[in-house]
Amino acid sequence: LFDLSRMVFADHIADDAERNLLKRLVIGLGFPTEDVNEIIEKSFIEIQKGSSEEDFVTSFK
Repeated sequence: LFDLSRMVFADHIADDAERNLLKRLVIGLGFPTEDVNEIIEKSFIEIQKGSSEEDFVTSFK
């Protein structure tokens, strides 16, 4: 999820197509469908903060 979020947010803009792709990938990774939007938003916040991969993972625990 960390790497996927970084790729989508590399240009500091996550357009609708990128968000939809990330939603499908997040579901494919096994995250609960009802939490997908919250997970994506949280991942973008962590990427914007410049969180390390370790901090990123810890933020979801």
